[in-house]
Amino acid sequence: MRLLIVFGIALALAGCDKSEEDARRALTAAQAVQNEGRMFVALEAFEAIGKKYPQTTAATDAMNAARPLRQQFVAARNACDSYALDVGEPPNEVGDLYRNPPGVKGWRGPYAAPGQLGQFGQWAAATRCDLFKERWPADNQPSANL
Repeated sequence: MRLLIVFGIALALAGCDKSEEDARRALTAAQAVQNEGRMFVALEAFEAIGKKYPQTTAATDAMNAARPLRQQFVAARNACDSYALDVGEPPNEVGDLYRNPPGVKGWRGPYAAPGQLGQFGQWAAATRCDLFKERWPADNQPSANL
């Protein structure tokens, strides 16, 4: 499903001329994806809009929307990496990044403050941080395939 959404946004971007109206339509689609809770897709879409339509106010709005998502992603990725290095495995839930879980040896946290990770924190724990490693490798850069 995620690929279909990314593909649809990519098609919308590829088929549009560089006008404010087209950029605004792409931004609206990216915001809808964000409202659905698909933060990775939204982040990629916002950054793609910023690159595709650099001289529009919609691009500025898209990059402003991408900035906190990028910060949350990096914070969640770093927290997961630090936890896994200390404990030997990823966290089982987002709370493991904030408080020492019972029976876990090697915990040296907290690895992040509550609320610092935004919605990426929920996914970090739900996927046991695997999504971060598979999706964006160590360079913390989104794919350029949008």
